[in-house]
Amino acid sequence: QVRDFLAGQGWLDTAQYRIAPPAGVPMHWSRFVDLPIAAIILLLSPLIGAHWAEIVAMVAIPLLTYGVVVACIGWIGRGLVDRASLLVAAIVPVLFFTFSFQFSPFRVDHHAWQVTSYAVAVAAVLRMPCRWGAPAAGLAMAFGMMISLEVLPLAAAIAGVLFLRRFRPGGERAWFSNYLVTLAVSLAALYLATHGLGIGDNYCDAVSPAHLVFFTIVAGGVKLAERLSRTLWIEVLVIGVAGIGALAIYLQAAPECAGGPFAELDPLVRDMWYLRVFEGLPAWVQDFSLAAPVVFQALVAIAANVWLWRTSAGRKRHEWFEHLLFLLAAFALGMLVWRSSAFIGVFVALPLAVLTVRGLTILVSAAPIARRGAIALLLFVLIAPSTPLAVMAAFAPGSIEINAQDDGYQLCEVRPSIATLARLPKSTIFTQLDFGPEVILQTQHSVVATGHHRGHDAMLDVIRGFTLPADQARKIVAKYDSDYIVVCPVVFEAINYADDAPGGLMAMLAAGTPPAWLEPVDLGTPEDFKVYRVVK
Repeated sequence: QVRDFLAGQGWLDTAQYRIAPPAGVPMHWSRFVDLPIAAIILLLSPLIGAHWAEIVAMVAIPLLTYGVVVACIGWIGRGLVDRASLLVAAIVPVLFFTFSFQFSPFRVDHHAWQVTSYAVAVAAVLRMPCRWGAPAAGLAMAFGMMISLEVLPLAAAIAGVLFLRRFRPGGERAWFSNYLVTLAVSLAALYLATHGLGIGDNYCDAVSPAHLVFFTIVAGGVKLAERLSRTLWIEVLVIGVAGIGALAIYLQAAPECAGGPFAELDPLVRDMWYLRVFEGLPAWVQDFSLAAPVVFQALVAIAANVWLWRTSAGRKRHEWFEHLLFLLAAFALGMLVWRSSAFIGVFVALPLAVLTVRGLTILVSAAPIARRGAIALLLFVLIAPSTPLAVMAAFAPGSIEINAQDDGYQLCEVRPSIATLARLPKSTIFTQLDFGPEVILQTQHSVVATGHHRGHDAMLDVIRGFTLPADQARKIVAKYDSDYIVVCPVVFEAINYADDAPGGLMAMLAAGTPPAWLEPVDLGTPEDFKVYRVVK
């Protein structure tokens, strides 16, 4: 997307025209995520060339966003913990797996930006006066929501905390309304900046005109309630009426969004793709070796946060309580949508850092060496709970399940194998959903579909093409005028197709018995990476 933008594709046009050509697919990535990547590439390309400029961008952007998050953690912690705990807190998020994954070098997805926006908003709420803090938090969350609506529950959580703030001694009533008004105004401004003055389509996975109407009505209702009455129950009544009215208007304008962003998926696409993208599913369906350390670490941090809240006094007590609420909101969202557990990493930092420093203090003063060893081991497990599982995997390979997807990718040498497709004449390739982005990145070819739900019709065709009998699959391949079929039958996606449809095209290709209308092409790739020319 960034390459196309730098090559002249319009700021307002985020469609990827090499997916399901010629119409293309409107991507749900925001130009705000593209912009810093493009800026680094544009700045450095004259000096080191486009290739190395891209590499620098892919390393720098995750580290820069991580730096912002650490700065926010430090800012929050300055009023809550000592200097030693602050230093430890800068390291703790790296040891929180789902957080560190999103901020890893070369990962320039939009999830790190979402986490950063929440961290900035919470820091503003906890460390700035109302006059500046409420607008700063509203703008930060509007930025995060423009990147992805996955942040919406956390924006609501901040609103809830600010509403409760009015009941604490010295709490300012204006926090709640100022935050919501800024959120609504910022969303409208950022939407216009990335979509122009035209009224766009109502997408369920990103801020759309229907969402702008919803937030405008809610913000207006809250401001009206604040001006009308100082009586709490009347204010709550007015806010409730505004919220219900806004929701009714939203559902009237975008009824297709009532079931969430994936409600329009065909049942086959839902079963064969969406329900097998585990990062978008709840924590309890994840692999135990991945989920257990994250959940354990989060629960320890929650317990430590409760302890800090209960043992603090004055302003610190209120701040630890609000910090706990932000942590619980991130935990709840992360348990429902696994990739969102990255948000938890921001808020485990301070409680676990305090726990670590207290533990080290006890460790230094502990006399018996056995006691020191026990305390050190306990601290190690609390801060890096995935380590025992990693040791088990290293020394007892059968004790931890190995990811078969990784094995399949290694057998097919997927990335270098896809690069060899560049030798073929420019064409449309019918391939697995997970291979599509790599084909677009490394070659000049187009693909029928990728794992991006806005292209659900083309996704359905790919799934049906690989699961239907060969004669029916041929019609779907011809629909897109595809010249080649590319598969790796030993990765999960292909295995699922073959297992679910033993008489389908993928099962035939996996068995090494392609139909007569497919001609093998030898590009020198591993045996499991299969390329076929479509005989027309």
